[in-house]
Amino acid sequence: MKSLWAQYHMETEGHEVLEGKCGFIRYSFSGKLCLIHDLFVQKEFRRDRIAWDMADTVTMIARNHGCTHLWSRVGVGTGGANEALLANLAYGFQVHSAEGGWIIMLKSIEESEAKVG
Repeated sequence: MKSLWAQYHMETEGHEVLEGKCGFIRYSFSGKLCLIHDLFVQKEFRRDRIAWDMADTVTMIARNHGCTHLWSRVGVGTGGANEALLANLAYGFQVHSAEGGWIIMLKSIEESEAKVG
């Protein structure tokens, strides 16, 4: 059963939430984009590939949904922003733009360009 937090976002925003025992990823779809709104892993598990594995799962879901790109953003000046930016880059995202205090990132997930992590 989904947490109340996940149920809230699913009901009010139409977002999907994938939850694990020590983290979650919240995402939605817009045309050919899969928008990753949040990805969180408890601090003591951040070096265990949990975020990477959740992102891989969402990538497969997004491909099945017909998406060609993942979209993510990192808030400038927020806690963990440097680590989040480096993690996105390591996962294959590229900086697309910056607007309103956010660094916008995109990653192609088309089969011909996909890389296995």
